[in-house]
Amino acid sequence: MKKGVFGSGRLLCYLSRIVPLRLKKVKVDDKRSIKLFLYKKQFKLQYGRVLYSDGTEYFPFKMAFSKMKTRLSESENVLVLGAGIGSVGMMLHDKFPAKQWQMHFVDISRPILETCSSVMDFFPNVKGEYTQADAVAFIQKAPGKRYDLVCIDVFEEDKVPDEILSEGFLHGVKNVLKEQSAVVMNMMFENDTQKQRFEQILTDEFRVFDRLEKEQNSIYILPAKS
Repeated sequence: MKKGVFGSGRLLCYLSRIVPLRLKKVKVDDKRSIKLFLYKKQFKLQYGRVLYSDGTEYFPFKMAFSKMKTRLSESENVLVLGAGIGSVGMMLHDKFPAKQWQMHFVDISRPILETCSSVMDFFPNVKGEYTQADAVAFIQKAPGKRYDLVCIDVFEEDKVPDEILSEGFLHGVKNVLKEQSAVVMNMMFENDTQKQRFEQILTDEFRVFDRLEKEQNSIYILPAKS
């Protein structure tokens, strides 16, 4: 970490080995705030009562990326729906430090986007674009740009919005993919019926997919072309 908006990076990294350091707190509404922490050299974001990001140790994408080395090495333009604090950018920076990543972060929360932008300043090979928008609305507008990789991590605290589970949203995601693109989705379901219904939609839209499981999370890897 370098010296910048958070002060002396070397001192902060040393102290963070001992105790979580709160770097930033922003009130979102009357009930919730976002809090940015540094702990054991990892950035962590808490939104309300939920931990949204865990630096390069954020397990949903860490698990998925471990199975996608070749595909990631061929990627450059990345769309992230649900920015968090940019864990996707941190991981790609660490895996391929010589590459220049073009990353478009989309989030409905301006404070989260601003925090993400501040954190990404520490990762010089990540060039970020930041759009405040609802993920579903963003996809439905069909921005015209196509991406090598789309990462979807959209939650309302610990619940995935119903629109993210819909056929219309997934069909829209396909419209921003190139022929050799891939999609990674981090999901949580309320019950098995909801999960089965979602996976049927995935099969209809993408034909094949890989699913990884850990704790309450289901992580899907979807090839644009099967």
